[in-house]
Amino acid sequence: RRTRKERYREALRLYKKAAEEYGMSEADNCLGVMHEEGFGVDLDYKLALEYYSKGVAKNNSEAMVNLAMMLETGKGVENPDFSRAYELLEKAAGWGNVQAKVLLARKDIMDEYDLPAASMY
Repeated sequence: RRTRKERYREALRLYKKAAEEYGMSEADNCLGVMHEEGFGVDLDYKLALEYYSKGVAKNNSEAMVNLAMMLETGKGVENPDFSRAYELLEKAAGWGNVQAKVLLARKDIMDEYDLPAASMY
């Protein structure tokens, strides 16, 4: 039985292969998650942003949501970018991403009742 570290190492290798050799946007998104959360790799927000951006360029709606959340919370960026985050959520919702639709609905409710952004999460 392999250790968790070995499983992460193998996942990283396979995701990189899928992203680089086959252009799979799902692999880009998974690599972003691994680096954003530090799953089997060092925590690296800049690299997570890069991988999510690659997924976004391939119209991956999960990568759009993940990148939007990083931009909105300021992870890996100098300043939060609320307008770009909102654009990404709208685009992901347009692709049918339910999580994006829920986040947009929450934002609309918060705006209507003038609630602080921190209550969104």
